[in-house]
Amino acid sequence: MRMKKTITFLVASSFVVAVHAQNEEQYSNIDWNEDSTEVVSIQDIINEQQQVTAHNMAENHFTDVWSRKSYNNLSFCTTKFTPDGEIRSGLGNDELTKFSSKWGVSFQSGRSYRLHPNPIANIVQFYCDYTWIDATVNYFEKESKGDFAYDSSLQSDDEGHYFMPWNLKKYELGFGMSLGPSITVCPFNYLDIQQLHYLKVNLYYHIGYHASAFLILDDDSADKNQDTNNSTDDGKRHKQLKDNQKGGWGHGMMSSIGFSITWKGIGFGYEHLSSKLKYKPLSSSDFGSKEDKFSVSRNRVFIQFRM
Repeated sequence: MRMKKTITFLVASSFVVAVHAQNEEQYSNIDWNEDSTEVVSIQDIINEQQQVTAHNMAENHFTDVWSRKSYNNLSFCTTKFTPDGEIRSGLGNDELTKFSSKWGVSFQSGRSYRLHPNPIANIVQFYCDYTWIDATVNYFEKESKGDFAYDSSLQSDDEGHYFMPWNLKKYELGFGMSLGPSITVCPFNYLDIQQLHYLKVNLYYHIGYHASAFLILDDDSADKNQDTNNSTDDGKRHKQLKDNQKGGWGHGMMSSIGFSITWKGIGFGYEHLSSKLKYKPLSSSDFGSKEDKFSVSRNRVFIQFRM
């Protein structure tokens, strides 16, 4: 009986020693000095993915904010022509002073080209604008002293040419192109309200070239020479001026300065344009080849569509 207990004790002791040796071998493979902070958890992966997603969404958002570079402006404008030098009105010795449009409309189309790849602080971007279409139509009412606006019996030179009847009703058709710098500011890009990020203020200065033509409408009742007898010199001049083409065409440099305020694809703005144009008669046989010089001042209020 005593022998059996001894054998049992030895077997149990051997088992304990074996287990202890196995545990020592297992724990000996662990580096207790290892930094456990370098262990990547599932939550760390999720947080990193969320940050990447948020960054991509913000990048796509601001790409959309700055994406609309083409513009189309529909304008309502007023234009004033002031003689640059002495221009006879064709009614006695009166000189032409100035004439202003009754109404006018314009259409402009162009594109802004970035001068640097990314907006400064995501707020300011500099561009070079190219406006390839700048078309204008203006209408001018008759301007006269009393009942008459011109006198066809008067001659502008010894060759019998007429004075240009600038005081009659007329249309001006204009077309130009321009190029120049602009700056766009997005003042609310650091606010959390994303819709305010699309609110932009744009300032620009453009220079270009402009061509213009006047079509003067006939109104023989405004002719002080009312002789309709074709056998007299005055009667012939009255009929000839009534039937022939009246107007002039000119061209010259122009400059404009303006601003616009836009939200996404729509906005409004204001522009002031100035230029100096020399107008030649459409019919040199009637009015000679003398040029009439004008200083042009144009103000436009426009609705802008950006794409």
